[in-house]
Amino acid sequence: MSHGGSTVKGGCYWKKGAWRLTLIDGNEGTLPGSEEGPYLRIPAIVLGPVALILGLSFYIFLPLFGFAIVLSAIARRIWGAPWHERPASLARRVT
Repeated sequence: MSHGGSTVKGGCYWKKGAWRLTLIDGNEGTLPGSEEGPYLRIPAIVLGPVALILGLSFYIFLPLFGFAIVLSAIARRIWGAPWHERPASLARRVT
């Protein structure tokens, strides 16, 4: 693991605490920032399949979330939304 400000070989580096991917061009470069958090070098052979899996998951689950939101709105119109009334009644009891 490397820290910010250190000189490293070229490649992809992931900053653990900030979820930030940093690309170092060429043979060698300096990681941004000070020595606040560790950077993990990610091999290119791992980066391809990870990007493919993340893209596929967005492709599959994003439409499902859209359908869930639409069905939730329809259910609220039909049966009302009693779960939205609870915070108001709770606030009346507290004050």
